Amino acid sequence: MKKRYLVLSLLLIIFSTSCTSITIEKTNYWDNCTFKRAYERSQEFVDAINTKNPEKIYSMLSNSYRTKIKKDEFIKRYLDDLSYPYISPLYCYLQSIDLHYDVKGTVSTKVASRLIGEKFSFNILYENGDYYFLAFEDIIDNSYRDKFKNKVVKWI
Repeated sequence: MKKRYLVLSLLLIIFSTSCTSITIEKTNYWDNCTFKRAYERSQEFVDAINTKNPEKIYSMLSNSYRTKIKKDEFIKRYLDDLSYPYISPLYCYLQSIDLHYDVKGTVSTKVASRLIGEKFSFNILYENGDYYFLAFEDIIDNSYRDKFKNKVVKWI
């Protein structure tokens, strides 16, 4: 009878320990899944855009985007895109974040010094314990080169 209690006690201890470690691991994964953290990461991303830091931008892209293009190629294309004859450089102000269950959503920014009311929006996604972004698809798929194709610029 004592052996049975001893075995049951050991099983209970093992089971409770494993449940505790699973709970701790899950809690740590979701610790950053808050609106505050989404706002902080979004502001970091916007700052990286404003300072023209393609390395930082690349590191904050979602895993699915980073698997489509290597870092060196993204940086090369990003810098090439910056060399196009825009009226002014891309400079954004964080306007709003729309999160769905704190896991995914949309970030909207106002674009300074371009067309009045111009916005730059991109998606935000919680993965790997933090927020990452789905942005600059045109650079990833190389379609940014078509922006000025067959366009005539008239200076008045």
